Amino acid sequence: MFVHVFSVRPETRWPDKQPMLQKTGKMKANIAIGQIIKEELVRQGRSVAWLSRQLGTSRMTCYRIFDCYSIDTQMLFRISALLGHDFFKLYSDSLHEEELP
Repeated sequence: MFVHVFSVRPETRWPDKQPMLQKTGKMKANIAIGQIIKEELVRQGRSVAWLSRQLGTSRMTCYRIFDCYSIDTQMLFRISALLGHDFFKLYSDSLHEEELP
């Protein structure tokens, strides 16, 4: 069985009490992907223990993921598949939004 070791860099953590999507200058939006994953997990009635077992990681690693606004694409793909939710769509949709005046 393949076990992915996931580490969270401090600079990828989402500052407390910031909006989920934040408009920026050149980049359209910073997406608090960890919080969005957490909300989807709760919406589905699944536990952090369930997610950690499915990912082959510790619960602490899952909690660290929830604090991130940036995540490894392979990990995001695995979480998307487990939860049956296309988290990548958030990023592609933000690329196609029109710039507001």
